[in-house]
Amino acid sequence: MRTKSLFYGLPHIPRWKIIRLMDYESKYQLGKCSRRTYALIDSIIFPLDKITFRSRPKRSSRIHCIFSKRDDENCERNIGGCKSIVRGDFVTIALMELKKIFCYKKSRTRGLNIEETFENNTRSTLISRITSVLSSLGHELSVRSLQLFSLGNDDFSLGFLPFLKPEILKTILIFSGRRTKLHILRDIVELEQWKKVQSVYICHNQLDVPVENIKHLSYYHNERRKTSMEIKTIIENYFGSKSFVRVRVKCHENPFNSDFDLPFHFNPSTQLYIFRKAETAFSAKTTPDGFVCVQKYENINHLLTPYYVMSKSGLLLRRKCYAIWKKLPPGCETYAWRYLSCIRECEKLYKENIELKVAACLFVACHHLNSTNSIIDISEVFGVSVEEIVRFAILVVTWINDSPARIVTEICRLLGLSESFREAALGIARKAIVKKMFLTRIPMNIAAATIYMTTKVTSEKRTIIEIGEKTKTGVASNLELFEIMWAEKAELLPE
Repeated sequence: MRTKSLFYGLPHIPRWKIIRLMDYESKYQLGKCSRRTYALIDSIIFPLDKITFRSRPKRSSRIHCIFSKRDDENCERNIGGCKSIVRGDFVTIALMELKKIFCYKKSRTRGLNIEETFENNTRSTLISRITSVLSSLGHELSVRSLQLFSLGNDDFSLGFLPFLKPEILKTILIFSGRRTKLHILRDIVELEQWKKVQSVYICHNQLDVPVENIKHLSYYHNERRKTSMEIKTIIENYFGSKSFVRVRVKCHENPFNSDFDLPFHFNPSTQLYIFRKAETAFSAKTTPDGFVCVQKYENINHLLTPYYVMSKSGLLLRRKCYAIWKKLPPGCETYAWRYLSCIRECEKLYKENIELKVAACLFVACHHLNSTNSIIDISEVFGVSVEEIVRFAILVVTWINDSPARIVTEICRLLGLSESFREAALGIARKAIVKKMFLTRIPMNIAAATIYMTTKVTSEKRTIIEIGEKTKTGVASNLELFEIMWAEKAELLPE
């Protein structure tokens, strides 16, 4: 007999449906979507001998669509492990598939990651062909975040950026490989997509944009070293901006000395430099790794950062993962990012060296996914000793395992639940820790699901909506985790 779902009687949660893309030779799933958000594809890799499209559908493992050169007349197409031989150049076949993927006018992609490692003599031809494909669609793509990684010295972003909907695009991240000469991105700043984007991260010391073209940005990160005069210009420009929140740039040395033209007040206790003009106030600080961070003064301690804002540790993780991406299992970067987010709450862990933090979290992620990636590879890429990575990784795992119990206690206090309820919830949380349920999940969601599960077996009741409001977590995510935990109730609930 069919039993009722655990979702029965609860507010409607959007169900996931499968989008199937078909051609004459294959039928394959490249993504799943809800009623509002599509995730058809999350990365495109253009290496020397093959092109890879990667999709990470919701609640599913990542799907790889790989097009590689077989010989001068044929290419091999590998979709989700199913291989076939297709007559034609592998670049041509891959770009034909790309056109099929983006032909849906209503499709929306959270993040489009483009990784390009072609040699210089083929790069310009590739960009031209990509431009031709995207321009032939007849509509702009709905992409919230564009992330580009290129080994070339030219502007690879021009192959994609002009074809994205300006009102949808929120973030641009530009990584780059070997560059010996300074390149100013003068072309992209004239595009409507640039003028409407909210957050830009330029992660290379030989890439830059004119300072007069960034004052509309809410968040800006640039790793090219700025002079004292350039930093002064940036601050002056942002005094006239209504959208400004934070800018982070590299500097040669501390620019805020007696020769700095703008008046400021230095607070020795907080090590902040305060700039005021009329009713607007900014605070600035220098960091040990050579950055100057300027942001709105009133938000210095309690800055609420939306999803499209990247921290320095997140940018470092992305950059290093590019260096060893062939050895990383699917989902490794996502798990490492979750671990980094968890240790933000621990002052002792978070104040450690940024390279050590990111390397340790990546190692924990690889270990959890049973990756064959060597810790020696991570050590070499990050420049941190193996012993230090192992030591810090143990501290990270201990903190993450303890986090749900701390959060459960706090939620019980917020909801006014009894001591006996708290003990029951902590018992469930501790058993879940033993089963390693928390290592790949966000602790706040797991704690919320634990509280809801405890209400099912005790006399004290709280709705999933009430728990979500108190914990600032999504109802759908909490219910998903609750259903997973409920399936293991025989082992989690007290006897």
